[in-house]
Amino acid sequence: MNLHIYQKGRNYNIFQDSQDNLVFTGKWFWTWNKGNQLEIRDLEGQLLLTVVAGSSWAWVWNAKYFLTTIYDHQKYEIKCVKWPKRHYQMTGNNLSFDYYRHQGYLKSIFVNNVQVAKVNRANFNFFKKDTIIIRCDSDQNPLLICGLALTFEMGSESDGSEHYINDPNKKHYDDNWRPK
Repeated sequence: MNLHIYQKGRNYNIFQDSQDNLVFTGKWFWTWNKGNQLEIRDLEGQLLLTVVAGSSWAWVWNAKYFLTTIYDHQKYEIKCVKWPKRHYQMTGNNLSFDYYRHQGYLKSIFVNNVQVAKVNRANFNFFKKDTIIIRCDSDQNPLLICGLALTFEMGSESDGSEHYINDPNKKHYDDNWRPK
């Protein structure tokens, strides 16, 4: 499955498999008492998913986020596992997702140590929409995958390139990985 997320300012349009198939819309915003927040809605405007920062005053290495799917009332916690390796983990509902930020604009998502998605935000156009492309296995929930990926896009209207210390023990981006 391919997900294309087009960002214009603080707003997102999320397409599945083709640019004609709009499935979700979203936006991020900031409030003084909760910090950054994300909402993803269906095409009728019904709220499907929220992400709320655990604290507006947390440092990047101890920040927590809380992702909630409204339609089934499932709650997930997203926290940093290893800051130098840019490794985050989302747990809840008997699921555990590992999210790795790699050099540049590349990210990977794993479930039970098996890669299920790759994220690329290499496309940036001045005065046009920024693009995030997610390729993921067809058995994955596109709403959860988008919510996890967009958690780290909040607070910036254009995500910066990632820099990290090269560590041989870190999971590396696999450009040859293909969704099943």
